[in-house]
Amino acid sequence: MARRRIIFTGQSGQYQFETISKFIKYCEKKSMSPKLIDFEKEMDRFHDVTSGQLVEPGDFRTNVLRLPVPILRECWSGTMKKILTKWKDYDGDIFLKLHSCFYHQLTVEYLCAPNISLLSKFGPDMIITLTDDVYDVHQRLKETHQIFNRAEAGADTSVGEVLELFRILDWRSNETMIARYIASELSGLHEGKAIPHFIFAVKHYLQTLFDLVYRPELPKVYISHPISEIRRLKREGEDSRADQMISSIEELEKFSSGTMVGFLPTTTDELRIDYDLDEKKEQIFKPSLTERWAAKHYAESENRLHIPPIESENDQVKLWRDEGDSSDETKTLLRELADRIGKQITTRDYKLVEQSDCLLVFRPCFNGNPSQGVLNEIEYHAKLVERYRRLSKPCFVYNPIEDQKDLFIRYLESTIDESINTRRLEFDGKFSFDDNQRSRLKGYLDPVNLDRVRGLVREYCRDKGVRSVARFKAMSPDPAALTQDLYVEIVKNANEKWLTTLGMYRNQFTYILQKDGVSVEELINTALDRFASDLNRG
Repeated sequence: MARRRIIFTGQSGQYQFETISKFIKYCEKKSMSPKLIDFEKEMDRFHDVTSGQLVEPGDFRTNVLRLPVPILRECWSGTMKKILTKWKDYDGDIFLKLHSCFYHQLTVEYLCAPNISLLSKFGPDMIITLTDDVYDVHQRLKETHQIFNRAEAGADTSVGEVLELFRILDWRSNETMIARYIASELSGLHEGKAIPHFIFAVKHYLQTLFDLVYRPELPKVYISHPISEIRRLKREGEDSRADQMISSIEELEKFSSGTMVGFLPTTTDELRIDYDLDEKKEQIFKPSLTERWAAKHYAESENRLHIPPIESENDQVKLWRDEGDSSDETKTLLRELADRIGKQITTRDYKLVEQSDCLLVFRPCFNGNPSQGVLNEIEYHAKLVERYRRLSKPCFVYNPIEDQKDLFIRYLESTIDESINTRRLEFDGKFSFDDNQRSRLKGYLDPVNLDRVRGLVREYCRDKGVRSVARFKAMSPDPAALTQDLYVEIVKNANEKWLTTLGMYRNQFTYILQKDGVSVEELINTALDRFASDLNRG
């Protein structure tokens, strides 16, 4: 295998040097021996030597990030020239760790220091931006000698800590944007050689990163799956059903590792700010976090890239603890923070679609609730394929018949609720079928028998006390016929919504698997066969 030159970027607060060192130890077990260059340490040493001043060694923020910007840029270029000279004849693999974005301590601005021309001479094969949950990053940046430690002028109020979280999100966004720009510019300088950029959450398996770096023959796959519906089930106390789905997604990650480079959205989990609903059903955010997605699964760090933040009794993050305040100001800021996080999630997920060769969509209609996020990702993928017609980028969807039946019944329930809300039907509360009724309805959905479904819907509505509104019945000389027509309309509308939703998936996929009870292992193997066929054909 040809020598590898990999640039690792990422914002502060991720134990970046230690994290990449951990990865190198894993590589060594696989008979690979990459060398790690810590650019900022080299830059600090370069400044110590060239400044002619007595400075405290190792304090990069004091020594370098307070330099006037033109001098800092000179220091960056001088350091890179020194690295190129030192390592020009080295024939092994090199990992270059650097920040694409600095936060200047005096000018209080984000700064892009890298010199594209010099980075080009390094000859990178790819750029990988490491990311982690904003809450873990914040906790690390609260540690001793870190930028948000209270001794370093970090916040000591809940409001101040929310503002620090905003700053971390902005920092990460800039870091990613600049790294992506650098990759694009480097690709332009190397004619015929694209320099790909990847974002990589550190809670992925070490094996996944190894495969990304050292096994280019493996397909890079974005594994798209529902999240909001599972959170809703958790919130409403239906833990068993939610946990079954989470376990299936965990199996997906395990079985895909080593056979594909699988990017999972839940390796970053940030939309966790808790809230109550007021009388208008609006979210009132509060200073507490819900449990992380598959917390125990991701807490296991031995086989994952990430290194957990240091736990101590002196943990300085007050916001999510009993000390956090619930003032109107804090609630307003938390609402804005949740909104900012949501927008970054959308940006990140689209980037994961872009950087992948294939899309594997897992149960997009789970529990009868179509995932809008998953559908957005499928449509984004389709736009890429349509624009770049020579691009082979297959989309494999697993949408079992059972989920499709649940979707039909969900549309039946919502359509009945619409008739109640428009006062054509009367019912106290929100309408839903019980388990036995759902089971009988499903019996007429494969194949679909609308007449039998309509008869059952009318029977069940009558049994539950759903009544035709007197004013509505008075509109016709034949109230019974009008009521019959209403149920015909309800079933017809539900069926149209159902077909439209399924059509949105069917219009975009390359291959769809609909069989119930498919094991995760069978699913992965089937998807891999399809991906191999489509990618080879492309």
